[in-house]
Formats: sequence, structure tokens, C-alpha cells
Amino acid sequence: MTGISNNAKVCGLSTDYGGTWQLYDSNNEFMGNIVGMNSDGKYMYSGLWNGPTGYGTAAIKRSDDYGANWSSVVGLKETNGQWINPTQIAISATGKYGIVVGKGCDIYKTFDYGVNWVSCIIGDRFRMGAAISKNGKYCVASEGSISNNGTSGIIHSSDFGETWDSSTIPSNAWFFSMSMSDSGQYVVAISASSSLYISNDFGVSFKIHSISSNLRECAMTGKGDIIWTASTTKIQKHTM
Repeated sequence: MTGISNNAKVCGLSTDYGGTWQLYDSNNEFMGNIVGMNSDGKYMYSGLWNGPTGYGTAAIKRSDDYGANWSSVVGLKETNGQWINPTQIAISATGKYGIVVGKGCDIYKTFDYGVNWVSCIIGDRFRMGAAISKNGKYCVASEGSISNNGTSGIIHSSDFGETWDSSTIPSNAWFFSMSMSDSGQYVVAISASSSLYISNDFGVSFKIHSISSNLRECAMTGKGDIIWTASTTKIQKHTM
């Protein structure tokens, strides 16, 4: 499952390992450019980024039957009562654990396969990226400012999102894409300056690995030995 368009709010779903894709947009039952999925595809999420009214009853929809049926995810509201504006959904391998970050809201977590979501109570911030380990124990998220996309840093959790601490990074930056290895030990993050940040200690600290032009997204293999990055012009493979 992948988000395709920011403004048109379109996502794509493949059931044959990416061979073919079915597109979903506003004319379909569900649509959203922010997506999340567990390892076998049973639990799927579709969220509306920059859709302040969400789906009317929620900002995110959820399926627990491989996308056959979808229902609204309740409880994902900001402190002012508005639906959250989600930017990233990260789900553990089994689907039992997950976190959602957004623009100007708290981090939300689930411990019951997405049936219920609760606030982590760490404050409203503009957060663009998040990642979670295979078992859900380790999590990372970008940390922005309260009112805009100002630079800040990265935060990490080693207890299923129960508590969070600031990660050590070379300098403050605005991070908008993250990926984590299965164990949670290795983390990759992309900053707005197109720098590639790497952690080998479960997100506690990060170092700049390389700088490339116009980086937008990143992904890491389960072992953490290979990183893929996408820019505005190409996809690159980085062997660690």
C-alpha cells in the first residue's frame, strides 16, 4: 500500500507484490495519501493528510480483513476537538502495536490492533515522520515546533511508546521521513536539508551518513543493511 498524491489524496493497493496496482481516490469507499500496514497486510490504515475534515467521522480509516472492509478510527482528535491531520502511520509486524503522528497534534498509540488509540501525552507538535520495530517495542518520531514546520529533532521510545526521550543528533533539523530495522537497532531519517541520518543504537543517537540532493523518502531492510532513498529524480540504494 502506498500514498500517491498529496493534493488529490490518492493511494494505491497491490496484492501481487507490487506487480499491479489498484488506485483509490475520493470516488472509492476509502482513500488517503497517508497509509500504514502490518507485515502480512491484514491490518491496513488510510489517512487523510491536509484533509481537516477527514472522512467526516474520523481522520483515518482501518481494515482488519486485508482491505475488504473499512471502518473509521475514532479517538484521534487534537486537544481542541478537531480531527488530527496525520502525516505518518507506523504499524508493528503483527499489527498489535502502532503509532500515528500528525501536524500540530500529540502522538497516538495502539496496543490492541488499532481498535483503540490513546494519546502519548507528550505534547502537540508538528511531526512528519515515524517508524516502529517489528515487535512494536522501539519507536522513533520526528519532533517539530508547536505552531509550524520549524526545526527540532528526533524522539525515541523503547517501551512501546509509553515514554519518549530526545535523540542526540549533530544539529537540529526538520525530519520528514524515517524507517527502522526489524529489531529497532538501526534507524534511518531524512532531514529537510537532504541529509541522511543513521542510528545504530535504537534511535538514541544519530550521525550524518551522507548528503544527497532533493531526498524525499527512505526505507530500510529488515536487517538494516540496505537503505533505499527516493529523490525528486531517482531512487538510490545505500549498502551499510
